[in-house]
Amino acid sequence: MRLYPLGTQAQARGDMAVGHPPTIRAAEQVSPNPRLSLANEFQLTLGRHNIAVPRSVQRLLAFLAVAGRPVPRSRVAGQLWFDVPEWRALGNLRSALWRLRRLPNPMVETVDERLALTSEVEVDVDELARLTLEITTAAERPNPAVLEKLVSAADILPGWEEEWLIVARERFRELRLGALERSCEAFLVSQDYGSAAQAALAAVETEPFRESAQRLLVRVHIRHGNVVEAMRTYASFRRLLREELGIEPGPLMEELVASLRTRVPRHA
Repeated sequence: MRLYPLGTQAQARGDMAVGHPPTIRAAEQVSPNPRLSLANEFQLTLGRHNIAVPRSVQRLLAFLAVAGRPVPRSRVAGQLWFDVPEWRALGNLRSALWRLRRLPNPMVETVDERLALTSEVEVDVDELARLTLEITTAAERPNPAVLEKLVSAADILPGWEEEWLIVARERFRELRLGALERSCEAFLVSQDYGSAAQAALAAVETEPFRESAQRLLVRVHIRHGNVVEAMRTYASFRRLLREELGIEPGPLMEELVASLRTRVPRHA
């Protein structure tokens, strides 16, 4: 989905710009909940419609979504507009809240001078966090559709240079990597090698230096009978560690590939 600026282009494509709600037929009078997407890029949608909002409103919604709890107004203003005087930061916050009130659905509520997203707002990162918890605690392999969601959600708002995103990004990265590795192991058990490879490759792409992910990828190749690919993966990882960190793979990786060395030609 793409976000369009205010104006006729957004209306012509059926998207929703601030202050210009779409015409809704009688059968569609019940409005769906607003959905806020932070994985990979900012998106705000209402049903099938994109809602284009200014960057100040995007930052406010993203900050409250990441916080996950009511935050005092002064702290919100100070975090989002730290480089201006307090009175100016509070004014910017009031302006952003005023713009939000023009949307067809309420998205922010005030609780004892604290701001929070309303309970109706659906946040994709929250859903992904629940999925990762389900994957890491479930005894069965995850649904491939769940894996697709996890693979596609690589990062929270990449390109945004906001200090308040640092901890949230790291927390999400660790949760996602753990879920990807757990998914890979479960798919290996069920002999779904395609899904196992997809999970392992996503983990390796996210963190190439993570040996547990690299070992899983080697295991996938071995279990699938691709011994040469297993050794190539190992060799590539070993070269990465040597060139970038000056270290060798750990004993678990060496033990995993030890029995393969005599089965692979030297030129492979």
